[in-house]
Amino acid sequence: MLVSTEAQVALGKQEVRRQSIMFEIIKGERDYVADLELVQTVCKAPVLLWLLMTQKLFIGGLWAAHPQIMSADDLSSFVQDVFGNMKEIFNLHQQLLYALFGRQCEQHPVLQTVADIILDSVPLPPYLKFFF
Repeated sequence: MLVSTEAQVALGKQEVRRQSIMFEIIKGERDYVADLELVQTVCKAPVLLWLLMTQKLFIGGLWAAHPQIMSADDLSSFVQDVFGNMKEIFNLHQQLLYALFGRQCEQHPVLQTVADIILDSVPLPPYLKFFF
């Protein structure tokens, strides 16, 4: 936690723990976005080429496996299922991170909540939209 010892004592043990958890959520999101940015930077490629290179790097072993782990059609479907939405995932997490940083700036040193940001940033699956 990035607050003084006096503030930590005033907040109490449970609140310090809650603040630490929110800080870890933000730190984890920052690290995840940084990892995605690093892959893009290392590849130095437009998104489509980056996706193709990522597929080659991470599933090349599946394509080269002897005996085959799955048929070529199944493997193509698997690649599309796993890597087909990487751009959308990156954009979603980048927007989430910016919103979390904004909240930190607004409420520093004590965050009230980040749950609303997370709930608003993550699209609901179609089967849950009925309930909300």
